[in-house]
Amino acid sequence: MSDVKCFFVLAVAAAVCGCGKQEAGEPVSPPSPPVEIVQVDSVWLSEDKAVVSVGETVQMSAGYYPSDAAFEGFGWESSDNSVASVDASGRVTGVSAGFADITVVYGDLSASCKVMVKDPAAPQIGYYYYSDGTWAAELDPLKVPLGIIFYVNPDGKGGKMLNAEEGDAIWGVLGESGAGDEYDGAPNTELIMSREEYRYRYPVVAWVADLRTAAVSWYLPAKYELQQIYAGASGLQWMENGADAFFGQVDAWGVNMSVLKDEKYRMARDEFNRKIGMIPGGVGIEFDRGNAYWSSTEANENDVWLVALANGIMNTSGKDSGYGRIRAIAVF
Repeated sequence: MSDVKCFFVLAVAAAVCGCGKQEAGEPVSPPSPPVEIVQVDSVWLSEDKAVVSVGETVQMSAGYYPSDAAFEGFGWESSDNSVASVDASGRVTGVSAGFADITVVYGDLSASCKVMVKDPAAPQIGYYYYSDGTWAAELDPLKVPLGIIFYVNPDGKGGKMLNAEEGDAIWGVLGESGAGDEYDGAPNTELIMSREEYRYRYPVVAWVADLRTAAVSWYLPAKYELQQIYAGASGLQWMENGADAFFGQVDAWGVNMSVLKDEKYRMARDEFNRKIGMIPGGVGIEFDRGNAYWSSTEANENDVWLVALANGIMNTSGKDSGYGRIRAIAVF
C-alpha cells in the first residue's frame, strides 16, 4: 500500500472512532426509570344489602380503587349456595328463603352484600291460614280459615297464626308461679292447665282451652309472642336481636317502651284488622285503645306480663287486678 493510501485509511478510521466520543461539557441523558405498576388497594360493591325472590336473578356491581390500577378480574362467593348462588360475573340467583352474604374477592381484598331471598310461595305475615294447611293473601270463601299469620320462622317454612276471636277476663288467682317461658306460651299454657281446678282459677287459660280442636292446639301467648303479634300486625318481622329495618325487621323491645308509632305502621295494623274482620266471627285487635293483652308468662306468684297492643308497652300487673284482653295463637 502506498503512503498516500495508508494515510487516508488511518484518517477515516480516526474520524469514525471520534464520532463515538462524548465531548467535554455535553449533558449525559439519564437512564429511563422502571415502569411503576399501580396496585389495587380497595374493592367495593354498589350496595351492601339487597332483596331477591326465589328464581330471580340480579346483577351485583363491583369496582376497585384506584381506577388506573393493574386489574386482573374479580372472584365471587356465596356464604350459602342453598339460599343464593352467584356466578363468575356477579349474577346472584335466589334459591330458597333465607339470608346469604355475597362477597366479591380480589386477592386479600373483599366486600360483601347481605342478600335476603324471599319465596313468594311461602307463608307471609298477614296471610290467611286454612284448615287444609294452605295459606293465601286473600280470603278464599271455599276454604275454612283458622287464623291470620303474624310471625314467620327464619327459614320461611312455618310460623304462628292468630285466632280471629277475642276474649276478656281476669287472669287468675294469686299464689302460684312456674309458667315463666318468655318466648313460647305453649308450655306455659300446658303447665297452668295442669293445675288443680284451672278452669275456675285461671279464666284466661280456660278461655283459650275452649278454642282448641283436634286440629289446632291454641295457647295463650308468652310475653314476647305478644310483641310478635304487634310487630307482625305492623308489617314487620319480630327478631330477638340483630334486626335490620331494610329487611322489614324489628328487634324485641324492653319494658315500658312505646314503639312503632309511625303512620305507616298504623295503616298496616288497620289492614291486619280488616283481614281479621273478613273471617266469620272475627274481632279486630284493639290497636286504638289502651287495653292490655294478657300473656301466659308469670313474673312471680302474684304478677303476670302483659302488653298494650295500642303502643307495644310491656309491663307486669297483678293476676287478679282486673279484666284484660285475651288472644289465642298456634304454630303451623
